[in-house]
Amino acid sequence: MGTDRDSNTEHSSTSENGSAGDKDDLAVRLSELARELQSEQTPNDILEDLVRAAVQIIPGVDEASISMIIERKQVESRAPTSDLPVQVDALQMEVRQGPCLDAVFKEQTVLVSDTSSDPRWPEFGKRAYALGARACSRSSSTLRGTTLVH
Repeated sequence: MGTDRDSNTEHSSTSENGSAGDKDDLAVRLSELARELQSEQTPNDILEDLVRAAVQIIPGVDEASISMIIERKQVESRAPTSDLPVQVDALQMEVRQGPCLDAVFKEQTVLVSDTSSDPRWPEFGKRAYALGARACSRSSSTLRGTTLVH
């Protein structure tokens, strides 16, 4: 999960409109990350490196974690940068709605630019905003039968 604590932060990323320098910088950072991941010894070390890199590389991301879906019933935060991603995952389980659950069960990337006003998850949104999560994004992938949300 990438979470932005400040709703006024403008999110941007290297895209078709990004400069060649931006794309080169991103390529260098991703290459460095790939080399770093190759040297890690445990799966938890790899997850921690990925989460730390997401915060460093993705503009506007202040907090992050990788959420694991256990038996389609439970969301578990792995390698969180603070308590906020853990609280947001717990909130989704409590209210049974939110971007992580949609990313997994609808197999899509979910972007939330303002948790306080997103109509898709009214209960989750207002409570996530109160926790300090102003915006977030989720996408999912499956690795060896385990669904990861990032």
